[in-house]
Order: sequence, then structure tokens, then C-alpha cells
Amino acid sequence: MYSKINRLRNINKAGAAIYEGRLLLRTNGSFLPASAATAFKAEFDTLSAAYIEQKLDFEGRGAREHTKSMELVGAGASFSKLESLVRSTLRRD
Repeated sequence: MYSKINRLRNINKAGAAIYEGRLLLRTNGSFLPASAATAFKAEFDTLSAAYIEQKLDFEGRGAREHTKSMELVGAGASFSKLESLVRSTLRRD
């Protein structure tokens, strides 16, 4: 029972983080270069799809293959590329 509660908390935390990230991108997206905004949008789409898979699987009515979730397992390269993009656009005074 504890593991189910813990898993649901983690799924809900991920959903809240995706929501906050998309909101931040919507509100401050005009200050980002177009390439950075599209890169963030693509990563948020992948994260959202994985979140939906996990949520539906937890509820017992969905995804059994976890294709988007498995993409995240090997997604270190795409996240490091996004991180370098962010670091290169940050202004340092």
C-alpha cells in the first residue's frame, strides 16, 4: 500500500512540474529564442505523454507498452542538449 501511495505522489508531482514548466514557457516564452522554445515544447510533449501513460497505468485503464516512458529512460542526451542550450542563452553579468 505504501508503494502505491508513493507512486501516486510521484506521478502527481510530475504532473504539477509539467504544468508549471508549460506555464513558465507560456508566460516567459517571448524572451526565449525560437529554437529554445521549440526544444522546450518538444521535451514537454514527451514528458506529458509519459505522465499520461503512467497515470493511466496506475488507474488500471491504460498503456501497457510505455513507449514514451521508455524513451525517457534513454533521454539523457536530449536533456543534456537542452541544458546546454539553456546555459548558452543565459546572460551572465
